Amino acid sequence: MDEHGALLPDQTAHKGSRKIARQRIHSRRRYADPARPRRWLAGFAVVTADPDGSATASIDIADRAFQIWAEGAWRTAAGRYEITVAHSIAEPRLSKTITVG
Repeated sequence: MDEHGALLPDQTAHKGSRKIARQRIHSRRRYADPARPRRWLAGFAVVTADPDGSATASIDIADRAFQIWAEGAWRTAAGRYEITVAHSIAEPRLSKTITVG
C-alpha cells in the first residue's frame, strides 16, 4: 500500500458466476483527537472478476479524510495517521502509518 492507499483486494465472495471483492480503508489519528471519532471510513472499493480470475482495486484517500471543520472551514489536521485496509473494521489486513501536513 502506498501513501495514497493503493492496494490489492484479498476478500472475495461469489455471486453466480462472478467473484466480488470488497475492501475498505479506515483511518485514525495516531494520538487522541477530540475533534474526530476514534476511526472513520476513508475510502472503499468493490471489484468483480470471473471465478478463476483476479481483479485489482485502487482506493484513493481524499484530502477530506484528514480534515476537520474548524473556524468556519475545512482544515487539514496535520499529524500521524494509521491507515488500515480491511474487509471490515473487525478484520484488519494491512496497516501503515503516514504523516499528513
